[in-house]
Formats: sequence, structure tokens, C-alpha cells
Amino acid sequence: VQYQAPPPPRYEVAPHPRRGMVWVPGHWEWRGHRHVWMQGYWVKARPGYHYREPRWVEHGGRWNMQPGGWDRDGDGVPNRHDRDRDGDGVPNRYDHRPDNPYRR
Repeated sequence: VQYQAPPPPRYEVAPHPRRGMVWVPGHWEWRGHRHVWMQGYWVKARPGYHYREPRWVEHGGRWNMQPGGWDRDGDGVPNRHDRDRDGDGVPNRYDHRPDNPYRR
């Protein structure tokens, strides 16, 4: 959590798409006592998942870095905190198979 807003993002030319890879754009990270630009990079794609980019979010004058990660159902909630991991409409605590790979 920081009180200082991150600088505006730097312009980066996104490379051509690669099969089986996802481009993570560059972003600012807080290191020590200052913001440091982290250049974009490739990560291996995970079938059935959507990659959520790292981003800064402000809450009441404080800035919080939300790291990037994989999201199975595309709702923006990291799956370890997700209330319905397989997206079938049944909350995990009532679902006998919360990670059903055959959901429709």
C-alpha cells in the first residue's frame, strides 16, 4: 500500500502474438522507496484461463498494487478467493464438484 500514485504507464510496443503465449504489458512496481518500471514479458498460456494484468487501484487516497495472475472464469476475482470457481452458479461451499472441468 502506497500513498504516492504510480507514474503514468510508459508506451511499449506490444510484439506480434505468439502461439501458446500471453503478453504481459509493462507496469510500475514499488521497490524500496520508489516506483520502478518493469518491462513487458511473455508467459506461457494456460488453457481455460484468462490472464489478469498487474494494476494499481486507489482506495481512499491509498494506492494498492494488484498483481497479475490467472483467472479461470474471467470475473476478475483471483480463483483462490472466488466464490464460484467453475462458474456453474453454485457457490463453492455448496458445490460437490467446485472445479468441474466439464461445466457448460
